[in-house]
Amino acid sequence: RIRKDTFSGPPLKPEEIPHDKVDVWPHLVVREYIAAALSMVVLTAWSVLQNAPLEEMADPTVTPNPSKAPWYFVGLQELLVYFDPWIAGVLLPTLIIVGLIAIPYLDANQRGGGSYAFRERPFAWTFFLFGLTMWFVLILIGQFMRGPNFAWYWPWEDWAMHKPPPPPMWNVPNLWGAVLLATYFGGGMLLPRWVKRIPPWKSALWKGVGIVAGAAVLLKLVAKLHVGQMMWLFFFGFAYYVMAFLLPQRYLQELPRRRYVVTMAFLLLMMGVLMKIGVRLGFNVKYIFSLPQFNFNI
Repeated sequence: RIRKDTFSGPPLKPEEIPHDKVDVWPHLVVREYIAAALSMVVLTAWSVLQNAPLEEMADPTVTPNPSKAPWYFVGLQELLVYFDPWIAGVLLPTLIIVGLIAIPYLDANQRGGGSYAFRERPFAWTFFLFGLTMWFVLILIGQFMRGPNFAWYWPWEDWAMHKPPPPPMWNVPNLWGAVLLATYFGGGMLLPRWVKRIPPWKSALWKGVGIVAGAAVLLKLVAKLHVGQMMWLFFFGFAYYVMAFLLPQRYLQELPRRRYVVTMAFLLLMMGVLMKIGVRLGFNVKYIFSLPQFNFNI
């Protein structure tokens, strides 16, 4: 892979070949060994300093509350709050893995392999880092903000404090849910392709802030939302505007149609997970579209 991407192989142009080449052994191998040894020392010291005592012997008649997966799986467990088990545990992880594999091949990079700088691949970098950040946010929520009965606890709140029952959840009627999903995916696919005029980046960001903030205030007045819900609308609306409209408009318009559709499908699915988290936490919506006879509830 390193040879193919021109890290240590000959450059693409003969005049770019440096005259001070060095051998892999001992120069590269020694550096890799030193880096691995230092990483092992740091991890070993960290594990020794952590307070992780053994707990009491397991009792099969007593279930811990909350019962959580190990930290590296607690993000998947958090997804179970928002989706059916087969969607959260099978479909979404599969799409995540396939999407990560597909990013380098879907990215519109003119220089080809071996170009990894942010300025050369801004869309791929942003797409990947945004998804990676979402994953670690889910881990943090599941690890530190889910207390007894999987209720929401802020990190500074004591788990011994009794939490009132959560407000009742409600499902969006399937007809309206289908309309919302069609609008979400249809608009997300078409608008970045149809809107040809690309404003300057800073100007577009400030215009987006104004439009999203105005829409949030209008919905607050019309639907009588409280301030917290208005803030939810602003945050998730602005994230959707930047990730699902502004970035594709700037970097994906010239892609061939099939490549564009596949890229936008992955992007909209990723943003859809974020949107579903927002409507669940901010508006107590359990499912946007539900077919319980097929275990298809999203």
